[in-house]
Amino acid sequence: MTTEEMESSTIHKIFRNEPTTDIQNKFFSTDLNSSTAGKGIGTTDHETDVTCSAEPFAHCVVKNFLEDKQLVDSLQKTLLQLDYHPKNNDLFKFSQTHALEGREEPAIKSMRSALGMVKDWLSQLLDVQLSDKIDLFSAQYKYTDTLLCHDDELEGRRVAFIYYLVPENWEAADGGALDLFSTDAETGLPESIVKSIVPSRNSFLFFEVTHKSFHQVAEVLSKSKCRLSLSGWFRGPPAIRPEKVCSAEVISKQQAVDIEEEVFYKYISAEYINPATLSEIQETFEVESEIQLQDFFNTSVYERICKDITSDDITWKRIGPAVKRNIEVAELDTLPSSLKECLQFLISDAVLLTLSNITGLKLHHLAPDSEDEDEPESKKSKTSANGSGGGEEMKTGTVSYQVRRWSHGSYTLLHDTQMEQQTECTLEAFVHLNCDSWDEKQGGYTSYVAKGEDEELITVEPRRNCLSLVYKDAEAMGFVKHINHRISETDPPCFYDIALMYHEIEN
Repeated sequence: MTTEEMESSTIHKIFRNEPTTDIQNKFFSTDLNSSTAGKGIGTTDHETDVTCSAEPFAHCVVKNFLEDKQLVDSLQKTLLQLDYHPKNNDLFKFSQTHALEGREEPAIKSMRSALGMVKDWLSQLLDVQLSDKIDLFSAQYKYTDTLLCHDDELEGRRVAFIYYLVPENWEAADGGALDLFSTDAETGLPESIVKSIVPSRNSFLFFEVTHKSFHQVAEVLSKSKCRLSLSGWFRGPPAIRPEKVCSAEVISKQQAVDIEEEVFYKYISAEYINPATLSEIQETFEVESEIQLQDFFNTSVYERICKDITSDDITWKRIGPAVKRNIEVAELDTLPSSLKECLQFLISDAVLLTLSNITGLKLHHLAPDSEDEDEPESKKSKTSANGSGGGEEMKTGTVSYQVRRWSHGSYTLLHDTQMEQQTECTLEAFVHLNCDSWDEKQGGYTSYVAKGEDEELITVEPRRNCLSLVYKDAEAMGFVKHINHRISETDPPCFYDIALMYHEIEN
């Protein structure tokens, strides 16, 4: 580094003058990656404006990182002239530049020089040879942008860092905090947010990337301010990680139930028991693999369940962990009688037979097998609603279901367990309730993607009095997009759904 570069990149003296051992003794009882380092204690050195803590995992915040204020302003000006590209999937929504390693702008080169000094210091502190190549990007988070819970663990990432260029008047109410999660000792999964670090201008934050470093960028709530930052990773030899616990995720399946004929006709619109209509729907579904059956319920019963689902008597349980989902699920025994009857209708053998006729799937024993459709009638097995000619027990498919409430901060994510355990094809169905005020900009829609891909295959939007059907094969996965602050401005500030998975008859 030349003298000119050194002068233009003057950074906090902690990284220039103080011996590493002094810093280590001052802020940690042992080295940075020890699980017992400074346990339960946050340490601040007021002379150097450095705050370090090992809870919930080792991290450090340096205020007034760049001493040259002109460099701070120049860096911000330079970054704002770059091109930012929208990034939007199940995990995040924000804008980011391409990698900045090769940029020649003086302010960016100076920042890279400063990061190089930090890298050398961290190499000594961690006793790890960190790579000279530093991953570096700039990101802008504006209103409703967020990055949900994750641990940053990818091959070679050893230390993550963020440098903030937010306005001087940025405050907690503006959102955008770095939330740190505690970790369950048995499962290794994140439990709850135990610390939130509010961005401040010209501050530098770093933490070691470990199996416990679960964090998120909280949603930006300010409509006028931009959370501008530089961020990236120092890389090095992969650290030894404990084996991940693969927790089974099973929503119990149950057999279809019998309902009275009058209950079936009470709920279903007459349009969907017309054979001609069902034939047209099946033709569309076979091509598109999804369909939305508008006005599926008789209007009076739909309006009744929309009203009853807002009952204060319903107990809602928030379900995690944050790396997989953040949703509210109703305890079924607390539902009003109208909702219980509606669920019985949706999992009834009559509805499964109707869905078989709509989709061509084998959800009911009376539905024809696709390979048998061209066989003469005399060769097909003789069946009835109660049995078969051979006396065999007649089967229906099974159903899994939940009643869910969606409000600000709710979401589901694609995750490793979902990829590993999904081995069957299913028919997924959704009935949305009280969604009249829903808007796409709020999030809350369900997207389906192929494993390992980002491009959306199918999107299901909440619609009033509609049964949405999606055929999901073993290579597809779905998620519900994070519901952002915009929903807080609607009345009511939430909506509901009944989510069902219909499983075909097992051979």
